[in-house]
Amino acid sequence: MLDGERAEKIREYLGRFEYASRKHVLFEILWATSIRVGTLHSLDLEDFRSDEQALAIRHRPDGGRH
Repeated sequence: MLDGERAEKIREYLGRFEYASRKHVLFEILWATSIRVGTLHSLDLEDFRSDEQALAIRHRPDGGRH
């Protein structure tokens, strides 16, 4: 389990040295939402709702991305 203090150090590092990298974005989403890693990796760009600043999480029983 990752404690809050360690997470903040990671966020600071990623925000400073790897800003907007894949690693940075994945960590920020995981930290903010607590979704499962598999769910995060199954997201598509179309799952981001920019007008709502939200992610659409959908059950995909076939394992497909669409």
